[in-house]
Amino acid sequence: MSTENSLLAITMGDAAGIGPEIILKSLATYYPRSGRTVVIGAYDVFRRAARVVGSPLALKAIRDPDEGDYRPGIANILEMDEPTPEQAPYGAVSRAAGKGSVTALRIAHQLSQQHSVRAIVSAPMHKQAMTEAGFSFSDECELMADLTGASTPMMLLVSAKMRMATLSPLHVPLRQACDNVTTERVQVALGILHQSLVSLGIAKPVIAVAALNPHAGEGGTLGHEEVREIIPAIKAARKNGWDIQGPFPADTLFFKASNGEFDAVLTMYHDQGRIAMKTLDFGRITIAMIGIPVPFFTVAHGTGYDIAGKGTADPANFIQVLQLADGVA
Repeated sequence: MSTENSLLAITMGDAAGIGPEIILKSLATYYPRSGRTVVIGAYDVFRRAARVVGSPLALKAIRDPDEGDYRPGIANILEMDEPTPEQAPYGAVSRAAGKGSVTALRIAHQLSQQHSVRAIVSAPMHKQAMTEAGFSFSDECELMADLTGASTPMMLLVSAKMRMATLSPLHVPLRQACDNVTTERVQVALGILHQSLVSLGIAKPVIAVAALNPHAGEGGTLGHEEVREIIPAIKAARKNGWDIQGPFPADTLFFKASNGEFDAVLTMYHDQGRIAMKTLDFGRITIAMIGIPVPFFTVAHGTGYDIAGKGTADPANFIQVLQLADGVA
């Protein structure tokens, strides 16, 4: 995976958003040092983005990674026939853009079956566009699970102040998220999170678990999920010799986590952890998908429809993602 011939596969995300713009801006600023970098997407979409941002990069259309010119200053576009710029107008939800974003990830996964792929890096995807294209995936996790056969993929959010993962599935209504808090799900999530932290070089990670209810349920007075589901999962995980702490009330947990008391936090539902992380470090968060066989990274922001096509999108977060992916061993 770390050989000079390995591929870093970048997928264009939603063509109607800022993805192509931030990809070109990022590669003009930071060109990955390891392996070969290919950008998977529609060539004309990237030509449009290059005009918008005034990119200094030379765009090279290729149909196979072996055709690429892997020198700084050149963006090798592994070409898709669709969407065309006309099919994916800036700032509008479109079926073509949704289909293209999924197709690009599928091609990246196919490359991982045929080549040594160091990592896949995805620009932002738009869930409504994916739905209008006929896909039932609620997020990249479900898509990668379908492609790889992984049973429980999770997103690990990483910033300078905190690491955080959330119980799977991630993008579900809050009412359903509460029902998903089971001993089995929490125990599986702790195993995946622990292993991912070890793979990142943290030999003995300390993991904090967030409670679902206010005051961690107060022994069942304010909810039974902690007593019936979360605590049994923590006890089971501790039998492996892991340092798992909690469950902690969420209203104080993230203050402690941001001060470095834990290596990572496991939260129970989407907004519980993301509100805290994005308040602390918005724009500087990277996402690593864990529990899948190929390293996958993306940004922690959306498609930016409101600024797409204006050339003003900030690539800083995408550059951070590239740097993280570039360091994957």
